[in-house]
Amino acid sequence: MGALAASMAGTKFVGIYPTDTDEQVLFKTNHSTARVAIVEDQPKLDKYLKKIDEMTSLKIIVCYG
Repeated sequence: MGALAASMAGTKFVGIYPTDTDEQVLFKTNHSTARVAIVEDQPKLDKYLKKIDEMTSLKIIVCYG
């Protein structure tokens, strides 16, 4: 649903996968200049929280599930 919402709002969508490392999540977030992250479970949220201080553009994390 997050991808559909991003598309309808005319924004970018970047997927974070279970196999992504914390460093990959950091790179994808910063490279895409993401302002919002939508995460579906605790393991993905933890990857963001470990690097949150280095994510320059991220403003909010939305959790569901």
